[in-house]
Amino acid sequence: MSKPKAKRVKQVRSRRIVTTVNFSDRECDLDGFGCAYIEFDRELCDDLIRRAKMFMRCRADDHSLIEMYFWDSCDYYDLPDSLERRMGDREAIVVRQMPASLTKLEASRTECDQMIVRWTTAADAVQTFDVVEVCWTAIPKHCDVYATTASLRWDRLVEMLPEGWLPDWAQIMKEVQDEGSEPELPEQD
Repeated sequence: MSKPKAKRVKQVRSRRIVTTVNFSDRECDLDGFGCAYIEFDRELCDDLIRRAKMFMRCRADDHSLIEMYFWDSCDYYDLPDSLERRMGDREAIVVRQMPASLTKLEASRTECDQMIVRWTTAADAVQTFDVVEVCWTAIPKHCDVYATTASLRWDRLVEMLPEGWLPDWAQIMKEVQDEGSEPELPEQD
């Protein structure tokens, strides 16, 4: 009798998300900026966790803080018809691999690429809660407008990424609060 073979678990190395793109000038429509392609891996998720905690610690000290910018980038492309149909009216979708329609294209050239972590209020069926959302922004080469990806709220990212890559928002807030609690000092005579 032979031993049953152990089931092989495929390791997910990255998850790819395609988002829509908006421009700072609503009348602008540049070729090459119909969608953004973001490849999430463990390193990017670790950066997101660290940045979200940093943001919430700073926000605890000053509630007028709305967003923080970090030097970071994603790729911008024309939105092929096939991908546009697949996205429908959604602002972001998960794709298994880079769509063939994008591999044929060259990523658009940008400068001043940044990741934005910002505060927002969200609601579910039970409650309203504070949460961060993440987006990327860049200036298309030789232009004076910003191209910004759709915002991805933390709870939505948790759903889109492999289990365990991002903790839920309540856990992030608990860790930030625990880190912020100061030990009691003994009374001085």
